[in-house]
Amino acid sequence: MSSRPKSFEAGTFARFCAVGGFGFAVDAGLLLVLNAGFGVDPIAARLVSVTTAVTATWIIHRNFTFRSNDPGRFAEWRRFATVNLAGAAINFAVYWCVLALAPATPPLVALVAGSAVALAANYLGSRVYAFR
Repeated sequence: MSSRPKSFEAGTFARFCAVGGFGFAVDAGLLLVLNAGFGVDPIAARLVSVTTAVTATWIIHRNFTFRSNDPGRFAEWRRFATVNLAGAAINFAVYWCVLALAPATPPLVALVAGSAVALAANYLGSRVYAFR
């Protein structure tokens, strides 16, 4: 990563996790509204919910977690989206596997499993690549 003090990295990771918690709430809340409230298929609902959560977390990470002043906001968003696409692929694969292997599993439980697996990949990709 960098030669920054461990306390800086710990603070950055803590902020990343806090924003990730917010992103999780956006993702989970929208998933539940679409699936339970409107009867949207859990896979289709998840595609909408994760896209919304990625955009919301980029805005907050840019201003709070990594305190980016990169004037190329669109390029930064593309890098962040790329990192999160990889993380989302991991997340979605776990989500799908849980639902495929145990169809009675509530979608929210599958979401928790997918989110937990993708956390490290998203942090490292964001820290090293997206907000360089």
